[in-house]
Amino acid sequence: MYCKYCGRKIQEGEICNCRSQNDSVRESGSQKNKQESEQPKKQKERPKKEKQSQSKKNGSWNKTPLVIAAVFLALAAVSFISLRFLLADTLSGGALEEIYPYLIYILPSAFAVIAAVAAVFGMSGRGKWIATAMTVVSVLGIAGIMGSMILAPYESSSGSVADYEKDDENDSVRVEKGEKKDEVSGQLEEIREDFEDGKLDYVEAKKELEEIDVDDLEQTQEKKYDSLVEDLGKGLEKEISEYTKISNYKYAIKHLTSISEELDEEDEVVNKLLKQCDADYMKYLEEESSRLIAEGTPKDAVQILEDAKELVRDQEKLEKLIATAEKAETDKKNAVAKKDSEYIIPDSNSRYLTESDISGLSLQQLNYAKNEIYARRGRKFDSVELQEYFGSKSWYRGTIEPSQFTNDMLNDYEIKNADLLSAREFAIDSGGYKLR
Repeated sequence: MYCKYCGRKIQEGEICNCRSQNDSVRESGSQKNKQESEQPKKQKERPKKEKQSQSKKNGSWNKTPLVIAAVFLALAAVSFISLRFLLADTLSGGALEEIYPYLIYILPSAFAVIAAVAAVFGMSGRGKWIATAMTVVSVLGIAGIMGSMILAPYESSSGSVADYEKDDENDSVRVEKGEKKDEVSGQLEEIREDFEDGKLDYVEAKKELEEIDVDDLEQTQEKKYDSLVEDLGKGLEKEISEYTKISNYKYAIKHLTSISEELDEEDEVVNKLLKQCDADYMKYLEEESSRLIAEGTPKDAVQILEDAKELVRDQEKLEKLIATAEKAETDKKNAVAKKDSEYIIPDSNSRYLTESDISGLSLQQLNYAKNEIYARRGRKFDSVELQEYFGSKSWYRGTIEPSQFTNDMLNDYEIKNADLLSAREFAIDSGGYKLR
């Protein structure tokens, strides 16, 4: 039998070598062709592998964290702008009113923190610079939100309204204060003018001043107020001095006491003047009572001292002065009684005598009583009897010669009484009393 491939004669069941060679050659050719066909493919895959190798070397993109970071950064920015500015008036009222001032800072900050964390996870691979930038932006965003909360805190519209109302109220207060300032200044000037013109006395002016609230006065107004109070005091001092100049301390003290009672509060000026007037009045009483006693009118001294009891403060000293004046009055009465005993008719120089006053006198007494009127005026007598008689009296001071004495030196009482005594004397004895 022959090989169908090469035509060589072969035994039955034998396999021709040409087939194995052809298979080998075929296989070799096939492998060669395969290698040749695969070589371009490998050449094509080499750049790809190089790229993959380079990609592995440089790291792959980690997109998910970066996307999350970008989304939350955007949410942080949008939420802060919306909550802080755009939607503030809409959302700040109602149930969110109390937490809204915190919500506008906490929510954007939370978004920024999430963005920062996501950016940190996205730093592996080729997007690390983008992740770093997002982290920095997130941190700056958080810092900016916190900074705005500290430096420019949110104020709700209701707070703004309250502030506006407060500002309006402050403006109103300022306007009111300005008007009140002008009103107070005008009131002070009006009080001054009325007091100087005599339309207001001290009490009325002080009561007008009491209606002004001193605590609300500004510095300039306070100076005007103090100046007016000082001028009122000077005016009162001048008024009181007009009375003390004429020693009318009694009226001055009564007037000051009346002023003190009319005023609601103690007045420093009034108290000062009262104290001064009291001291001056006591000095005046001491000097005046001494003068009156020296002049022989202690009764008048007692009277002015008694009148001062209700006014002076030093009652002990006043009582001593009264006791001195009363003693002087007693001494005077005793002296007068003694002196009167030396007169036949003590009051013949001060009243008109009647017939009944002289009816019991003897002829000698009538003559002596008549000449007593002349002796009281200082006449001397040619009669030795009369001169000796009147010379023995303590009150007699003979200074006028008989030839120089005239009835013009007598008052009307004395002239009429001398005539009455003379008529009675010669009615008893036509020759009258015989003097030696």
